[in-house]
Amino acid sequence: YRRTYDSLAPSMARANSVRLRRAGLGSLLLENDVVLVSERLDQAWGLTDNTSEELVSWIVDGNLRLRNRTTEYKLPDTDYFSSWVDAYELLLPRTDRDAALRSGDIQRRFGYRPDPLGFDAVLEGGYENSSVTDGRQRTTLLLRGGPAFSFETAQGTRYTISPRYGRTAAGSYSAPDNREFADDFSVYGDSLGEIPYFYSSVPFYELLQDRDAFEFAEATEGLPFARYRPEIGIQFERSFGSRLRDLYVPSNAALTIDRELLRRDDSLTDTQGMTLSLEAVALNLFGSLGAYPVTQRYESDEISNKAEYSIRNREPDSATLQQIRLENTTRFFASGQRTLSLDSLVQFKLEDYFSREIAGRARYEWRIYPDSLFGIRRFDSLIERGAFIRNTERVTLSERRNDERPERDLLTVVFGHESKLEIPDRGAVRLYLDLGFGREPFEVENGDVVNQTLLGVQGGIEAVIEY
Repeated sequence: YRRTYDSLAPSMARANSVRLRRAGLGSLLLENDVVLVSERLDQAWGLTDNTSEELVSWIVDGNLRLRNRTTEYKLPDTDYFSSWVDAYELLLPRTDRDAALRSGDIQRRFGYRPDPLGFDAVLEGGYENSSVTDGRQRTTLLLRGGPAFSFETAQGTRYTISPRYGRTAAGSYSAPDNREFADDFSVYGDSLGEIPYFYSSVPFYELLQDRDAFEFAEATEGLPFARYRPEIGIQFERSFGSRLRDLYVPSNAALTIDRELLRRDDSLTDTQGMTLSLEAVALNLFGSLGAYPVTQRYESDEISNKAEYSIRNREPDSATLQQIRLENTTRFFASGQRTLSLDSLVQFKLEDYFSREIAGRARYEWRIYPDSLFGIRRFDSLIERGAFIRNTERVTLSERRNDERPERDLLTVVFGHESKLEIPDRGAVRLYLDLGFGREPFEVENGDVVNQTLLGVQGGIEAVIEY
């Protein structure tokens, strides 16, 4: 439990959880989280069940999440301990406020994964209710599954090939009078009867058939929003290690072909797309402890390269969108628990115009184990518990360009430092400071566009106490 006494922006946070386990079966986790900022109260409840590790081949698990937001909750002006007790009433949802936003989602997963052939299937449902603001409730339903074939070579490399098929339906339905979760569940149940195309469409063939043959247009007539998206795909996975070829031979490759029927009021579109992604990961190559030691400046490394290409064609306007995304993540680990992380991203989009996004981040982290804390002997017991200071230096650079909308161009550079005193099982104190510079176009009164320079500074101190 945590709360502040800021008169302008009071805040409070509370978390409760209970986990039940039974040998041979699995575990059940019950959670409740509450966060208050000013007068906005967010409540969340969770239920998660997992199968036991003793059931090696079988996978049967799932989770349920419910969320409730109100905007007129006033934190009582009481002392800390009284507030801690009073906050237990928030274990139950607040239903006495008009300005509320509720949402929920549920997932069930079933699988059987022996070698060499197994399968898994996922069923998901979710909704978001905004009855107070627009009298609507948006619902989703997803079904996805497929087999998995695994084998291992004589060299110890493991391969897995997983074909996949799935379909998703979503829609916006009238819900003017909902005030609690029971009302939301009723609307969701009714919405499942409004999507006949989800149950009757022929798998695989639906990706090719004429859109006029779908039930989608007729079944969704009158709705402000509806979507149906079937997809097929195949994923290839390979175990990676400390070989040079791991830098460029994919350890993960996936190909997805999908189709999306979309309604927005009276507008209907049909979009067909393909996405290909490749990822290569290599561990412990060039450091002093690596498979190919070329330097003594660090001990080990981790390198990940990822490329993704997608193309989508939308009818009836015959619009085509292509996108290329390239990512690299590199980690260097040195003695003394020092780490240097380098992340980069390059993304291009080509539709009727060209846009690009470039981002990079460097982060250096190291630890200090002090002999004393501020020279105060009373804190010596904390040193004996293993207290240390984690320091972080970071630099982030990002650029965004858009040929059609140059007013959205943006260039930013942010420098940051953080020092965090961590005391095992007792808490932490964090101090941070960030300084950012930016440049973006700005339209003046006569319609001309000029570049403006932005400057931002943020800093703070935080403390966490564990008991």
